[in-house]
Amino acid sequence: MNTCIKMACFLTASLIAAHALSQDMSGWSDKTVCRLLLSKPDNSEYQSELEKRGIDCDKGRVLPSDDSGIQPSWRIFNDFSTKIYSQGISIQPSGYHPKAAEINEGVAKFTLTPEMHSNYSIHFQRFEIGKKEIHPSYATRAIFKFRSDKNKVTDRVLIAQIKSQQKSAGGGSPIAAVYIDRPPQCATWSRVRYYPKKYTMWVPKPDRFTTDISENLYVYTQKIPNGMWEYNWTTNPDRHNMSYELLNDGAWHDIEMHAYPHRTKGFCRIFIDGELVLNIENASTKSYDNAQHGDYAVRIGIYRDSVDYNQTVEFDDLEIIGYRPLDTKYEHTSNVLVTKKYDRTSNGMRERFKCLSDYAVANGIIGLPSAQEIETLITSLKNNDYYMHKGKIVNGGITQESMVEHRKALIRLVNFEGSNEDYCAKPVFADWYLP
Repeated sequence: MNTCIKMACFLTASLIAAHALSQDMSGWSDKTVCRLLLSKPDNSEYQSELEKRGIDCDKGRVLPSDDSGIQPSWRIFNDFSTKIYSQGISIQPSGYHPKAAEINEGVAKFTLTPEMHSNYSIHFQRFEIGKKEIHPSYATRAIFKFRSDKNKVTDRVLIAQIKSQQKSAGGGSPIAAVYIDRPPQCATWSRVRYYPKKYTMWVPKPDRFTTDISENLYVYTQKIPNGMWEYNWTTNPDRHNMSYELLNDGAWHDIEMHAYPHRTKGFCRIFIDGELVLNIENASTKSYDNAQHGDYAVRIGIYRDSVDYNQTVEFDDLEIIGYRPLDTKYEHTSNVLVTKKYDRTSNGMRERFKCLSDYAVANGIIGLPSAQEIETLITSLKNNDYYMHKGKIVNGGITQESMVEHRKALIRLVNFEGSNEDYCAKPVFADWYLP
């Protein structure tokens, strides 16, 4: 009898220990995992979590990623380790509630209460920080990590936006917007109305701009105070004023937003966890014609219709850059996409993979993608002329294991901008495979 009791206790203790070791880390920030790995460098669970996220640590800090192919004209960055307001990041004045923000375990934590109204209406509550007074000749990119732990959501909740507007003009939507009550949205404008007003319309093949999103797009049309017609584009109009589970699930997510305000060559691109979820190119993304420019800004925080409960969200590793749009120029002629950057032809891709394979054999590197993975990726990249993040490459056919082992090499190969001769002369950088 005593032996059975001891055995039962042993099994129970083993199960508890196994559960503790296999705990869900999706709600932990990258910095938390890095700090834990610093204290326990041999912990295989922490090492596996970092590999899954595709991040590197140095002395408990997250090393910045070098996956971007964009050359910034200016850059600001805040990892929120010690300060919320730095390098030109300030509070959006129309929701001046500094008590809403705090630093908690190295991340920015924002809590909006029912008393925190905007300064212009009790029908809105908001607290946002960001970079304002961006020159409209720049395209902007905002990258940050975001977490919303299953907040109560019953109305509109905007958590990030890139907006350009004329001076002394109210109303109007952001060019790019991310929410926790609905899928992301992009906006375009025109002087002439193209779709029925105040009506959500299915547009299977928009002819006013170009896009590589496979899903059908829907548009909601309204007239804004300056007389322009505004079109808000989304992939699912039926999901709004309710929890958007993709971003309100308690896990950390990587969000990337691009916007460029221009009458004909504007764009809006939104990525979530490396996936391009909404994209508009060669569009009219300028919300005014000949009026005087007012502001062009990137903001993160909470901007919602007034409700009677609190909401808390977290942000980390905010990076905002400005870049000349010609750095990532796309031209469309006779409905044929012509790229100025990447060789994604079958022959070009195969040649670069062969050069990478030859380098790997010569240097004892193993675990590169199989021939089948490579061919699947080449097929999936046909007519795709956009920068490919690691998640997109994995979805294209490369296994997660290969991506974890050779992330930098594969991202460089797929997004290489020079000739194949230039690539083959240096398929990888030597320090990428140092022990």
